[in-house]
Amino acid sequence: MNFTREEKIILIFFMILLLTGAIFMHIVQNHTFGPAIGTDVSLKDIERQLKESRRIDINIASINDFAKIPGIGYTIAERIVSYRESRGSFMIESDLMKVKGIGQKKFEKMKEYIKI
Repeated sequence: MNFTREEKIILIFFMILLLTGAIFMHIVQNHTFGPAIGTDVSLKDIERQLKESRRIDINIASINDFAKIPGIGYTIAERIVSYRESRGSFMIESDLMKVKGIGQKKFEKMKEYIKI
């Protein structure tokens, strides 16, 4: 195939552009970016803080808050709030298992979403 000078330049440009994009994608996908220079915060600390900030306090959470927890519908959410209103604050997270409909399995699934 015979290409004109302009066609060869365009083909070379696109090949360089394609190669540069492939190298960039490889770097982004395979490089672990650490914390900013001068910080002592690890990625695990950041993940832990983010997870902790998403937890709901079971002693002040509303029915709607509880209903957002996977596996907890409005019926169980109402039971939790009703139980708390009639018997007082929960002392420990596992006190939720005293609520009808929350057994060990369900509690284990919801444990990462709650706090006292």
